[in-house]
Amino acid sequence: MTTGAPLVLLVSSGQQLYREYLLSQLSGAFAVWLITDESVDWQAPYLTGTTRVAALDHEQVLAAARDVQAQRPVAGLLSWDERYIIVTADVADTLGLPGASPAGVRACRDKAASRDILRAAGLPQPHSRYCLTPDEAVTFAGRVGYPVVVKPRGMGASIGVARADSDADLRLRFQEAADSSLQGAAAFQHGALVETFLTGPEISVDGRVVAGQFEALWVARKSVGLPPHFEETGHVVDAADPLLTDPGLQDVLQRAHTAAGFQDGMTHTELKLTPAGPVIVEINGRLGGDLIPHLATLATGLRPGQLAGEVATRRAGEATRTVCQSAAIAFRYPDADLTVDRVTLPELALPEDYAGQCVALAAPGAALGLPPSAFVGRAAYAVVTGPDAQTCRALSETLAQAVTVQARLSAPELAPV
Repeated sequence: MTTGAPLVLLVSSGQQLYREYLLSQLSGAFAVWLITDESVDWQAPYLTGTTRVAALDHEQVLAAARDVQAQRPVAGLLSWDERYIIVTADVADTLGLPGASPAGVRACRDKAASRDILRAAGLPQPHSRYCLTPDEAVTFAGRVGYPVVVKPRGMGASIGVARADSDADLRLRFQEAADSSLQGAAAFQHGALVETFLTGPEISVDGRVVAGQFEALWVARKSVGLPPHFEETGHVVDAADPLLTDPGLQDVLQRAHTAAGFQDGMTHTELKLTPAGPVIVEINGRLGGDLIPHLATLATGLRPGQLAGEVATRRAGEATRTVCQSAAIAFRYPDADLTVDRVTLPELALPEDYAGQCVALAAPGAALGLPPSAFVGRAAYAVVTGPDAQTCRALSETLAQAVTVQARLSAPELAPV
């Protein structure tokens, strides 16, 4: 907690295991006032104050922000929680605080609208349609050809995203995507987006937008698994990744953010590096998840939580890198749907110049599932840092697979994995 620093209002802290480092970094440079609908526990050491609301909707967040403004100057408002980036943008706009703009955030949050906006700007896009029924989806796929990708309109973390290679596949995957959309914002529930399948490696680029100008800060190269779904199983960030200075990629990213009308904020853009060039999968109007910004700190020395506060208050200076190495994360998924009895982490035995950490994500009694019964059902993760990106990736994957997940025999088919 920083005394005498500019005050930032944070809408939702997110989960401790995935977001505490951001709150720590933010509070190192700003006074932080948390607006939340949950009880405050681990967040307390980082906070100047807290407002508890019944729901994080526009009316209550606005009232909470105005109450704080009546007591002291507020320099900015931000959120790195996907569920609340729209309400945060709306309230910032109402209060005249810096922000991405309500239209800019909606252009990121609504995947169907994003496709239309990017296509109108002349950016390469897959054939895509938002379909309300399985019959409509099958008709569209019959016109563009299989394989196709099915995804919810407004979810993150690849939840509900899957490949379909036939009409029967598509009907099944469409229902999965539509069902998973019910976990998200009401405005994006029901139906699914159907798109032609893009080939090539998948990456993400986290960057900051200041007065409409995009700056790439780090690139993460993604691993996916559990087909036909696209669960994110790992990422690697290399401080010297050549894509950071690739002019074609930079052009696509700037044009996309300009088309979206995104003004001031942090974004996480996912792309496929297709044979025809980079194609945007989606733009997210907040910092990346999966601890990718944490990897960026380990690999570059950048402090994403602080950077987010600087952009939200129009105090952005130079993004100074103090480290130059690589960092990789790999997630351990269960081998079947189960209820956790114990997660046992492996001993770390890494080569010279490499360091690592294994962390359990699932406590005893936690239910973990694989798609389509559940998404992001992770038991643990392993992080490795060192001089070579591919070695970091390989070591993190080896450590993650060495995690032992023991299950409670709550059903005959469940056994230790």
